[in-house]
Amino acid sequence: MVLVMTSPEDWKEQAEAAWESPGWTEAAQEHKGPRPYGGNGKAESGEISLPAGIICDGGAATAPRPKLIDGLLSTTGLVFLGGQGSAGKTFIAVAMAVALATGEPFFGRAVNEKVGTLIIAAEGREDMQARIAAAKKHINIENDLPILWMAVPEFGAAFLKDLDQVNAWMKIQHDVRLGAIMLDTVSASFALADEADNAEAAKACKVLRQMGDHISGVMVAVHHYGKDVTRGLRGASAWSFNADMAIAVNADIAPDGTVSGRSLAVTKDRGGVQGPVSAFELVPVELTTDDGTPFTNLAVAPTATATPAASKWTSNAMRNLKRALEITLPAHGREEMPYADGSVVRVVDSEIVEAEFARTNIVNSEPEKMQHAQHVAYTRALKSAQDRQLVGVKNNPDGSQIVWLG
Repeated sequence: MVLVMTSPEDWKEQAEAAWESPGWTEAAQEHKGPRPYGGNGKAESGEISLPAGIICDGGAATAPRPKLIDGLLSTTGLVFLGGQGSAGKTFIAVAMAVALATGEPFFGRAVNEKVGTLIIAAEGREDMQARIAAAKKHINIENDLPILWMAVPEFGAAFLKDLDQVNAWMKIQHDVRLGAIMLDTVSASFALADEADNAEAAKACKVLRQMGDHISGVMVAVHHYGKDVTRGLRGASAWSFNADMAIAVNADIAPDGTVSGRSLAVTKDRGGVQGPVSAFELVPVELTTDDGTPFTNLAVAPTATATPAASKWTSNAMRNLKRALEITLPAHGREEMPYADGSVVRVVDSEIVEAEFARTNIVNSEPEKMQHAQHVAYTRALKSAQDRQLVGVKNNPDGSQIVWLG
């Protein structure tokens, strides 16, 4: 049917007549392909399928990310175990491997599946048997466990085949799968020209994740903290960005080497709760050599639930500033070295942070003075946060300002 527009007044009548014409129905019946949009997503000849790898809402189970250890260790993915030197990172990793092998609770958290662990020990390999023996004796375990360790291999296809062989050995010897790989430490295992280089860090993370993915298990990478422990993992921000979880081994280390205040905390979890886990100590365990000579090693002993530190973001305005930074840094930030003698950090233009701050911060002001009042509130909050070393601020020669989390 052809519409002939004789006058503006009768176009509706002609359109309705055309719609009711059998010609529309016949044309629709002749079309056998999928509907270009709308409808129920079916073609005349059958259902439309999605390309492989694309999941629709309702096509996956609604469930939290699975954990090998409740709230502490993912079943898959990349996990960083970080802390200062002498804080107890390796002892925590060994205790975790023993818990995974035995099914015994770890820091009071349930182990949901017994699995074997392969430890790539770039540091402390000579002490590994003694550390495992101490961890076992501390919880009264006498039998051999599915825990293996080795020197740093050449990462590549050949090593992935070795992992298949290790997995087969675990199943035959201990009736468990290889579910975890631990690497101690990142800096000793990779020939990194610069730990602060995000490109190098991202490349190393890709290798780490590939190993975990290959065994359908979790990759736990032990990494040092820098001199400023508040910044977390040493070097590039890409270490933290690539992690699915991050576990912190905290401690107070005096200039004379005395260590106190050890505690465990989850500082990142894509699918769970972050926060303190427990304080712990490294207690001496008496062991003997094959010829009967006594010696001592250490084992992890949780002591009490750690008390969360009081927040330094004390005012509403400062908390709104923190929230604005957490939103704008990932979305609009960039990697820079603000000072020649400093490290690379993720910075964002201050005006972007201020705009986000103004969206949620409430001030009492007349409408015509609101913009000025918000600017004053932002400036004060930024100054307070800088005084407490919660943020870094730099004024550039061109008049712009950049901000980063301290």
